Formats: sequence, C-alpha cells, structure tokens
Amino acid sequence: HKGFASYPPEELKEIDLQEVTCQAMKWLKDSPFVQGKKIGLFGCSRGAEHALLLSSLLGKFQRAHVMPDAVIALSPIETTAAAFSRAIAQDIINGITRPVQEAEASWIFHTPIAAGVPIEMNHFPNPFIIGYFETDSMWGVEHPPHALKEVFRHSEYLEIDFRNDDRAEEKLLPIDIARHKRIFVAFEGEGHVFPPINSEGSQFLGELIERFVRQYLQ
Repeated sequence: HKGFASYPPEELKEIDLQEVTCQAMKWLKDSPFVQGKKIGLFGCSRGAEHALLLSSLLGKFQRAHVMPDAVIALSPIETTAAAFSRAIAQDIINGITRPVQEAEASWIFHTPIAAGVPIEMNHFPNPFIIGYFETDSMWGVEHPPHALKEVFRHSEYLEIDFRNDDRAEEKLLPIDIARHKRIFVAFEGEGHVFPPINSEGSQFLGELIERFVRQYLQ
C-alpha cells in the first residue's frame, strides 16, 4: 500500500499510478516467487476504473515491463471519475454539487488526469473481461461501457448478454475463451459489480472468470 498512511485511504485523490500500482506490479514481476509468471489486475467499481485506466495508459506509452497480462474489471465507469473524499461525500449528502471542470483529479500519470477523460482500452493489447449491468445502481446510467466498446468497433470482441432466466452452464458451453481475448458481459436489470449471491448470474460470472484466469494467467 505504498503512498498511503493507512489503508483504505481516506480519499481517492491524485493517486500516482506510477508510484503506487506500477511499482507494485514491478515488484511482483521481479519477485522470485512470481518471476517468469503472469500477473493480472482485478478491480470493481472505482477499482475497475483504476485497472482499465492504468492498463490503457501502459499500452499507449508502451510500458510492457509493468503491463498486466490480463485485466478483469467489474462495473467500471466509462470515463475517469472525479476525486472522492469524505468531504465530497458530505457535500453530496447536503445537495452540493461541483461542476466537472472544478473537480479534482483522482489519478496522476505523469500529470493529473482530469475527470471525464475516455478510457482508451484499444491501446491495451492483452486479454480482458469487462462486466456490467444494463442499469448501474451506483453510476446511475444505462449501458455504462458504451464508449469502452466503441473503440473496438473495427476489432473483434465477444459480447455476452446474460438474462435473468439464463442457465449458467448452458450460457458457458459455447464460449471459447482461447478464441476471445476481449470479453464484455452484460447482466440484465439493475446492479453493481456482482449479480446476487447464489444466482445463475453469479455462478456464470465466477466460472467465466475462472476459465479466463486459467487460459491467460497460468
């Protein structure tokens, strides 16, 4: 948890991706118990934003020596979100909103990254899974990863539409993980990150991730 006096941090503000996550991944890649093996990034919600943003930037600037070999991101927002803290949360509770242009940056990569910047996953060459709900109960938007998918409009990717009455085993059967490096999974209805525990959707997502990890991280 380099860079944090305590964990979790009191605020998500101006986190230096190179000093925090890149250093952690470099340490893992150089460690004797990991050296020569693959590493991945897994993130949910703002953690998904973190994982996708960093992976896209490492691909864009060709930082292969610290790039993850695969990424799993559940319920990301499609553009960078503003900084967040207890003070900002209290403002929201009190009905005080700030214009986007006045928002502080959550992330730094060489320089601060403003809120609202598209995440360009087309720069990331390695496999990924992006999972989302039709309506996100946290972000309050429908089809949140539209812009993330748009950058692949001329490339191949697999889009899985999981309906509430689908059976996990039947939905998994035709999926060829070895063929598809870029996977988007859409769950019917409203939610955030994970389908309900013990549901068919939860079983499907868990088994899909397990297959993905075996294929690309072992």
